[in-house]
Amino acid sequence: MAKKGPLEERFWAKVDKKSEEECWLWTASLRDGQYGSIKVDGKTEFAHRASWFLHHGTWPDGLLLHKCDTPLCVNPHHLSVGSHQDNVDDMFRKGRENKAFGFALPHTKLTEEQVLNIRSSSENQYKLAEKYGVGQGTISRIKSGIRRYLVKEKYEEATC
Repeated sequence: MAKKGPLEERFWAKVDKKSEEECWLWTASLRDGQYGSIKVDGKTEFAHRASWFLHHGTWPDGLLLHKCDTPLCVNPHHLSVGSHQDNVDDMFRKGRENKAFGFALPHTKLTEEQVLNIRSSSENQYKLAEKYGVGQGTISRIKSGIRRYLVKEKYEEATC
């Protein structure tokens, strides 16, 4: 079923508009779980891109970066056209990168102590895999050094 009404009318009905300095938050459906979305000519568009189109008369050529770092913001004064590299640079400049690595990652199954025990063990790899709840391939990669689990001793050696 096609959406009825002009884009501009449908767009503004879904925006909590404030002053030019503040974020104008999208209040309707989301795309990718965090960015607003709206149908335009039968295609789902990000709401911030539709905002750019409504304010500039053309669709942005490239990514739109949020100066405010608020995915739901559709205030055109908070948006700028940029490349993927610009977006990555902005992320690092603002300290938004994921700093977790190695054992700090939430999906890590093994502790540092377990990895050290696996590396020094002469036990059969299949028995080790069963003991630690991982696959034999994981054990093999840990023992051969292909799986780069960072342990304090190795990290300290590498940075000295």
